[in-house]
Amino acid sequence: MGYVALVSASVIDFSKRTFNTQSTLGLFPLGRLGMPSTSTKGVTAYSDKRADMYFGVEDGMRHLVVTFNDFEDGQALRAEIVLDREPCDTMVIATPWAEDRKAFYYNQKIIGMRAVGMFSLGGTTHSFTDDR
Repeated sequence: MGYVALVSASVIDFSKRTFNTQSTLGLFPLGRLGMPSTSTKGVTAYSDKRADMYFGVEDGMRHLVVTFNDFEDGQALRAEIVLDREPCDTMVIATPWAEDRKAFYYNQKIIGMRAVGMFSLGGTTHSFTDDR
């Protein structure tokens, strides 16, 4: 679209069967996010008063760093996660817009990557490790 940057973070608590998703919108990014032409390398970063997000890919490793202020009950969400071992298969979707034959929404889903890192919310830090 080029007119809106939507940035979201979600926390799912499987034991309590709850989830929380918060989003922030950036207006008229018009290419300023500097998104790379491929998902296999490069950096995409976003920052506003509510959220700072960094997604960097190098040598097959994906590094995610997130700070999302006022995420839940006034508390900030902070996360630092490294993803590796990308599976051989991914799913890419190009969804056309009915209103404009030249416009489409492009989305790539990569599932099953191994995650190592931590996130904190509300004074509690949760860590996860590579449990081979």
